[in-house]
Amino acid sequence: MSTVTQIPFANFARDLVTSGELDPPYILINGLRESHGQSWAEAFSLYYFMFYDLEGAAKAAKAPSFWKYVEDVYPTAKRVAARRHFRGDKGWQALLALQRFGSPAQVWQAMHRHSYRGLVQNIERNFQGCQIGPYFAWKAMDILDRCLGMSVNMSLGEAIEFLPDVPRKGIKALWPEGEGQLVHGLVAVAESIANLDAPGAPTRKCSYPEAETVLCAIYGYQKGTYKVGSDLVHRRQELQAHPDLIELLPIPQNWSQYDANTLVA
Repeated sequence: MSTVTQIPFANFARDLVTSGELDPPYILINGLRESHGQSWAEAFSLYYFMFYDLEGAAKAAKAPSFWKYVEDVYPTAKRVAARRHFRGDKGWQALLALQRFGSPAQVWQAMHRHSYRGLVQNIERNFQGCQIGPYFAWKAMDILDRCLGMSVNMSLGEAIEFLPDVPRKGIKALWPEGEGQLVHGLVAVAESIANLDAPGAPTRKCSYPEAETVLCAIYGYQKGTYKVGSDLVHRRQELQAHPDLIELLPIPQNWSQYDANTLVA
């Protein structure tokens, strides 16, 4: 009979960051920015933002005309569950709305603001019809700040106000209900990784944006829907046709210590 080991959440959080399992696409895009240049990374990031498909993003970034490529593949392009609504006429109209800003670089420049609240307000006012809801506003911040060198500051108040549903569930999975629960949980996770370089942004340390991703992993792990190490393995499999890009991703580790165990606060 196997014994369930209780693992401190802080160990789990730090392991995710130091191994590259936390947000491997951002590590990849930052590497692409260094190896292929800013414009290549901007095109790659925009396709990934629209479809959440790394292989398609690599093809789009290599295409002579980014928007022509996107238009050509749009009907049959691979999409993951988070982008399941980016299809049909509504998705097409969202694509055209983004295209009106110009090149991928111009899209990101038009979207960028220096604070997260400013970014959200800008998206709500100027990117209507682009299918950028609360979840993808957060992802836009991640890409701008961690991958493209366009800093977006996030205060604790902004992090709590705009925190998506899944990381909120991650907090509830470890900390009991009570006043101040969200603040306590988010701060605890952020502090546990505060001395580590942010994945994809080696010029700054981890903070609330990275804590949000850790909390998503905590929720999935406690629920049994997330196997530690699976994200990095999946991303490498996505890029099998692009060995030069796989080299920019960390090498998967042995995560057997997390098999059939549980996390504690």
